[in-house]
Amino acid sequence: MRLALLALAILPFALLLSCGGDDYQTAPSGQSADGGQPDSAKPPPKKAPVATPEALEVKRELLTIRAIADDTQRKSEARSKASDFAARTLPPDAIYFRAMLWQQADDFAKAAEDFLQFATIAPSDDPNADDGYIWAADSFLKAGDTARALKCVDDHKMKFPTQAKELKTICSKVGTALQNEGKFEDAVPQFESAVAAGHDTAGQDLVGALQILGKFEQARSKARDLEQMAKGGMQGERYALQAARAERIGRTAPALRVAGWHDTFDPEDLKEKVWLMYTWNPTPSRQRLSDGLEKGLRPLYEKYKDQGFEIVGVSEPIRLDISDLAAGTDRDLSVEQEIDQLRIWASNQKPETPWHLALINDESVKKEWGVYKFPNFFLVDRKGNYRYFTSGVEVATFDLLEKVISRLLAEK
Repeated sequence: MRLALLALAILPFALLLSCGGDDYQTAPSGQSADGGQPDSAKPPPKKAPVATPEALEVKRELLTIRAIADDTQRKSEARSKASDFAARTLPPDAIYFRAMLWQQADDFAKAAEDFLQFATIAPSDDPNADDGYIWAADSFLKAGDTARALKCVDDHKMKFPTQAKELKTICSKVGTALQNEGKFEDAVPQFESAVAAGHDTAGQDLVGALQILGKFEQARSKARDLEQMAKGGMQGERYALQAARAERIGRTAPALRVAGWHDTFDPEDLKEKVWLMYTWNPTPSRQRLSDGLEKGLRPLYEKYKDQGFEIVGVSEPIRLDISDLAAGTDRDLSVEQEIDQLRIWASNQKPETPWHLALINDESVKKEWGVYKFPNFFLVDRKGNYRYFTSGVEVATFDLLEKVISRLLAEK
């Protein structure tokens, strides 16, 4: 019984080794890879080339290292083996697997160089050649080198012009990296390539980047095109809302219709300021979301409040007494009681929430501003124009918001 279980455990590794790698084949000398006629009697195989002995050697080490459960030990072993193979002159297919060893070691700069070297020298019939550029770009991004990642994408487009669809994910990643660096002009063509290749969500980034650049008509046109493309699909509702928002962005912001404020704030004070409105609901089930908002927004507020920047948080009715969370029951609270809950929530933050919180008790704000989900963020410029929309509480969301805020504050 134990021998049978052991045989089952090692079978996947044996099969992988027998095929020589992720996409490489091996064959007995003088026989084709499919076991048919000798190679000399038929055209060369159009699938993967026969793996070299060196590639098999590196692949065996890679499989062994991947099986190590301990993360620290696996990285250490991968780095040691990759360093050993780095001292040797290897054929292209072995370099490809050495790059994977560097990946296992989290040394993405060296992985990128190996993937790029492989892509540059791999024979044209190697099925991994185009993937080499994609893996190189991805590794360069992880190493923080966006410029070289972009060059890998461009090289792939030139060398493999008929395989653009394979670039949909990496183009979106490169576009996002460029956007995070504030290079919105450079990000646009990457998002366009990702959309053309069939990426599900890159269209939102494309429209957003165009809006940041002030190209509102172009953004509206793209949003309408994306809405038509997405009709009936999983992203249909999202792109329909984006198209509706795009018609408003770049124009006068809708009125801020609220039932009341948690403080004595006068909305007239927002005139000639850059301000951010976000939608959220401080209920117990959304505590992590509220914590994420506090963590992401507070640094932005402290950094830019003296430069003419303001934040407004709007909440739907809470229908829950924050002072009695244990009960957990919905109840009909008056507007003033709801606003009291906002005051309690704000005062419970350490330190207390410094910006302004408001209650909305109808659907007008959600409809007029194009709210998709909580939290949503809406930016308005000094002239009162609705300029940008995004959502989520990821670190990247707040990094991007900061770049847009700084651009809007710099506008005259």
